[in-house]
Amino acid sequence: DEYFGSLVICPMLACQDNACSRLELQEIRERLKSIISPEGLEILAKHVPSLLLVLDEKMPPRTIEVNEVMMASLFGKLLQVVSSKRTSVLFFVDDLQWADPLSLALILALINGAGTDILSSQSNHVGLENNINTMFVGSYRDNEVDDDHPLARVLYRLESDKAVHVTNISLLRFTSETLNEMLSDSLCVPIRRVRLLSELVIQKTDGQPFHVIEFIHALTTDNLLTHSFARGWEWDADSIDIFPVSDSVAELLTYKLQRLPKEVLLGLQIMSCFGSQIEKHVLSFVADYGGESSVDMMAAVEVALSKGLVQQTAQLVSFSHDMVQKAAIDSISADDITPLLRKLAASLIKNASAAGELGSVLFVVVDLINRIGNDATSCLKQRMLFANLNLRAGLKAIAVPDFVAAAKYTECGIAFLGDDKWKTQYDLTLRLYEAAILSHFSSHQCNRDQLKK
Repeated sequence: DEYFGSLVICPMLACQDNACSRLELQEIRERLKSIISPEGLEILAKHVPSLLLVLDEKMPPRTIEVNEVMMASLFGKLLQVVSSKRTSVLFFVDDLQWADPLSLALILALINGAGTDILSSQSNHVGLENNINTMFVGSYRDNEVDDDHPLARVLYRLESDKAVHVTNISLLRFTSETLNEMLSDSLCVPIRRVRLLSELVIQKTDGQPFHVIEFIHALTTDNLLTHSFARGWEWDADSIDIFPVSDSVAELLTYKLQRLPKEVLLGLQIMSCFGSQIEKHVLSFVADYGGESSVDMMAAVEVALSKGLVQQTAQLVSFSHDMVQKAAIDSISADDITPLLRKLAASLIKNASAAGELGSVLFVVVDLINRIGNDATSCLKQRMLFANLNLRAGLKAIAVPDFVAAAKYTECGIAFLGDDKWKTQYDLTLRLYEAAILSHFSSHQCNRDQLKK
């Protein structure tokens, strides 16, 4: 996610759950328990919560020390268990241009086969093949990845590895000819008849695929592109020619959002505060964020689904494109964003704590309160709460381990403390500084100048 960093891999086992029969799930459950230790399953369950649904059991809450090598091995084992010659896995990762170094290292380790040498004896694990039947597919925007980008270095390593077969597919902009073919096929009209429409759309959008899609949606919304059973698809070329040209797809999306009912727009604005996707149980925790004036989030999601603005799975609701999320959050005025974040954070803390699930949404909570910022938080009691939550998030990130994120959380926690912190909040201050120093020295991005401060 561009604004909120990498997210836990939640949907993977949920997809497996939906795709398999009860017998196959039972086989997967048995293979998981026979190949991965109880301690390893506990670690994985923290990153893949839907794993608990497959195992059909609860894990005891405890802290287990892990490192990057262990994490790569555990995820390699997990992929090996859920994939087979009978059930292969497609592992798709979108927006790799925003992936953090830890996520890229994990993906690289999985592709290189980490965890595939775990079988001490094939006879001990009947039915488990000694390979991972997985295809890895990643997408990224090459205009945002230069030679010094971390992803570029990962791609170079993969392409230089003779044991890894890499296929590059570049998705280019539409040309008049390719768009003409697509519109002819989509509208079921001859190519010669749709040629003028194609040229007009190219002029307005420069052939950028997402821009083309939203522009055509705008034409149908304004009845410049219409359909009837008697005549089929028709359009007014002169009106389309003078249709206002948007400099970017963002303007079209803003126009589209402004035409939504007020409650639906507010629901999308709330969703956008959590990034490009949000788990449904998080939505349930913020359902009463505004008291009696709260919007019905699930009703808003249903309308947004019908408009193609969001997508949903069993556990997640996600924006159909990051530009939709950006347009939604940009539609919140500067005066309204901080009060909204404050309400969402308070509702999430209260309801998740009451349900005993604050730990499962801790990073979500802390990301919200850190965007509120220490300058906008004057209440001393609230500042201490926010500092404590950042400490908990920092320690949890260290346990992953994700030292870059841990450093960010501990620094934000320190910022919430007052100037007299060493006198009034000595224990909390000491723990935050200790965690911050550990995070910085353990990170490959260690900033010694920051530590001196």
